[in-house]
Amino acid sequence: TVDDASGVEVFAQPHQRRQKLADFFRDLRQTRESGAAVVPYLSAQNSSLTKELPALLPDVSPDVSWATSAFGAPPDACNIWIGDDRSVTTFHRDHYENIFVVVNGSKTFKLLPPTDTWRLGMREAP
Repeated sequence: TVDDASGVEVFAQPHQRRQKLADFFRDLRQTRESGAAVVPYLSAQNSSLTKELPALLPDVSPDVSWATSAFGAPPDACNIWIGDDRSVTTFHRDHYENIFVVVNGSKTFKLLPPTDTWRLGMREAP
């Protein structure tokens, strides 16, 4: 992103705030109903499911037995992302293996072979 005031390229983090899960779902519903340009999206790394939403663990196991068997170890992290059909994830590279589960709706992935990572245009962040 280019800073309007200085014309200098900067690395911008998304807006972040902490809120109760019920409030997040309320905001998600209200922005949809109002047609607001803002699209709430719950996203966090570093095992967000187990550390930030442990109340969900009785309903969602952080271990997928066949994946643990295939990878030879339990997951290093178990993250959770919540959005709706307005949510779009930028084209990116993950540094870890992923198992993705969709609870409701659908998610489309565009996968590249490792030999095509140059197409991502990766570079050092300013």
